[in-house]
Amino acid sequence: MKKVILLIALATGVYVPSQSVFADPFLLQDDFESYSINTWPSPDWTAVWNATDISTNKITYDPTNSANQVLKLYGEQWWSADARRYCLFPDDVYISAKIYNGSEPRTPGWGRGSIGLLGVRTLLNFYSDGTYTSWPGTSGTYQTEQWYDINIHYLRNGTDLTMTILLDGIEVFDKSFEMNSQEAEATSHYLVLNGGSTVYFDDVTVTPVPTSVFLGSLGLGVAGWKLRRRKEL
Repeated sequence: MKKVILLIALATGVYVPSQSVFADPFLLQDDFESYSINTWPSPDWTAVWNATDISTNKITYDPTNSANQVLKLYGEQWWSADARRYCLFPDDVYISAKIYNGSEPRTPGWGRGSIGLLGVRTLLNFYSDGTYTSWPGTSGTYQTEQWYDINIHYLRNGTDLTMTILLDGIEVFDKSFEMNSQEAEATSHYLVLNGGSTVYFDDVTVTPVPTSVFLGSLGLGVAGWKLRRRKEL
């Protein structure tokens, strides 16, 4: 069994949300352990495009630890694979996942793995040239064939969105910008996991931020928090 720990570092210490804080601490939580190997994780996730081929898109074993199950997506060149799951979305949430990108040759500029909200925005995209991006205006480099923790604080306030992204605990994006009306008014989304080559996903969660937690008058942001998932050995 995998363990999920949410750590929010406040100015006065570390806050760990528990069952007593939320009526249900997760809007979405999936470590892919409850499904049978070599099957699609239905009915929870919807397979779209190349993901409908369950010979290459399925529950399988972690490529680095055979004691753990993960979701494998395999996208062909020009025909990627989507796994989509419906989720309620309040104004203030944390989104987290683990991602492992394969290294098959792809045309420069072609995406490998990504996580996003259907019809709204791609939150983080990993490309075949070894870079990742989040719009608007951030980029960096990554390595294929290793796991990364993705942790996103997604905060809507009126028509403004503030989004902070941590990659392996390091802040790589922190911006506020105006949303389109669809994103500003939506109370739910389809969370999209996408693969443009071999991509593995694990420990996907969407967690509401409790109103009792106030992150440094929002000036602190989430530079101190981490969502860390420790895999059992």
